[in-house]
Amino acid sequence: MSERQLSRLISEELGQSFPSVVKTERVKRAAYLLGYTDIPLKQIAEDTGFESIHYFTQVFTKEMGTTPSSFRKKGLNTDSVDAGIHKYLEQVATRYQKNKQEVKLD
Repeated sequence: MSERQLSRLISEELGQSFPSVVKTERVKRAAYLLGYTDIPLKQIAEDTGFESIHYFTQVFTKEMGTTPSSFRKKGLNTDSVDAGIHKYLEQVATRYQKNKQEVKLD
């Protein structure tokens, strides 16, 4: 299967592009690391595939509605971290379902 075929298949099945799937997984992983470890933000940005800490902060804030530092401070207990990640994934799922329905209408 070619890269293009795989990307098209992902888009058809999930209602999102491959880069969007990757971004979602990176943000989810970053949220987990922020909530459960004391790894420095710069290292988390690198470990999750972001080009710079600035870009990581920009994407994380847009997706999660809070900065990485604030997420970490709020995430002093596992329930808070899990709730934050769960809320984000619910928003992502809703967005993708909407996109998938729009594609079917076309």
